[in-house]
Amino acid sequence: MIVMLRKIAYLFQKRSIIIILYLVGLFLVTSVLMPILEGQDSPISNVFDNAWWFIVTITTVGYGDITPQSIGGKILAIIVMLSGIGFAAGLITYISTTIVDKQRKSQKGVNKLKVKDHIVILGYNQNDFFSLVQEILADTHRKSRAIVLCTNSLDENPLPNEIQFVKGIIHSDQVLEKANVPAANSVIIHGKNDQENILATLAVFNVNKKAHIVTYIENSENVKHIKRIDPNTSVVNPDFVPLIVQEMQDRGTLNVINELLRNDAGNEIYRVDIPAIDQRWKFRQLYIEFKDKYHATIIGVKNEKLVLNPNPDLEISGGTSLFIIAIDRPHQIDWGKIE
Repeated sequence: MIVMLRKIAYLFQKRSIIIILYLVGLFLVTSVLMPILEGQDSPISNVFDNAWWFIVTITTVGYGDITPQSIGGKILAIIVMLSGIGFAAGLITYISTTIVDKQRKSQKGVNKLKVKDHIVILGYNQNDFFSLVQEILADTHRKSRAIVLCTNSLDENPLPNEIQFVKGIIHSDQVLEKANVPAANSVIIHGKNDQENILATLAVFNVNKKAHIVTYIENSENVKHIKRIDPNTSVVNPDFVPLIVQEMQDRGTLNVINELLRNDAGNEIYRVDIPAIDQRWKFRQLYIEFKDKYHATIIGVKNEKLVLNPNPDLEISGGTSLFIIAIDRPHQIDWGKIE
């Protein structure tokens, strides 16, 4: 029975025109023969009632309000019924098979996606992929953009309920077209190595010069190759995965972080410990003092816990640590004279 239904479904897929012509022909035959077999006085001889009877019979609904009475009419009705059973079974099987096949192709990553203004991840790294997706999903500024993963390392979508999937080489034209990269909002490139990432960056930039591209680079010597392709491409070290979403939301964030972490880039982050003295200040007092005298900006304080961007009225006591951004570390601070 299952084999027969599959054959019927295959027939629907490959010979749909023939089936439609058969049904139309069967309807025309019944329209001609029924009045002859049933007689002109039968309700089924009426054109409208005959069409009604044919439809409810071929669809296996069978209200029974109009039925043939003659032997010839009943034989013709049996033919219509059997055709209807095959038609209904084949149609249902065809529809269900089509839906399942579409879902299977989507899971396998062979479909061309109809998305735009989306986020594309080119490449798969098991160590940080799932945390990266969770960071993106947790971003309230994402505006519900679809996430598309493109990789040749997987055979199926690893997160079918959260992302879409395209299988293939990440810098190939076919994959970029299937993922609709030309209409993407942001593209994160994290291939197997720097060489693949450089090729992918070039391929993406050629089809979409407006997208925000973030590329993973392990060897700092290769950063120059990315910048030659597109000076605006953000380059990130694999250890900075949590900053990827921030960079997509606010372009330039990585440049700020990189400058603050380097010892040769001017401003740096310093920790200044207040001695354990019996004195208290409002945060605004210390902020103004450090800004005016040391050209430093206090970004956070820590006593029992770290507080970034503190409230101006937060009370600061001796023993507290200050985290500042400055060109040089402040020295010889006279805490007793700060008012």
